[in-house]
Amino acid sequence: MKWVTREHPRTDRIACPWLIRKFIDADAEIVYVPAGEVLAYAEREGATSFDAPGATYTHRDGKCSFETLIEEYRIEDPA
Repeated sequence: MKWVTREHPRTDRIACPWLIRKFIDADAEIVYVPAGEVLAYAEREGATSFDAPGATYTHRDGKCSFETLIEEYRIEDPA
C-alpha cells in the first residue's frame, strides 16, 4: 500500500515510516510530496495520508502522528 506525507521529513515523518513498515504494513511504499499536495495525491493514488494537515493520521488531542498511529492500530509492543 502507498502512504503519503509532506516532503522534507523531520522527526515525526522519519519515525512514522519506521512504525508503519515495522508494525502496520511491511510492504509500505512511503511517498513524500509538497505539503499542499498530500491530500490530492492520497485521493488520486489511493494512498493513506499521514503527518499533514487534514491527513488520515495526523496530530490529534496533543499527540503526534506517531502516537496517533500507535493508538489507531493498537500497537502494544513495549518498546
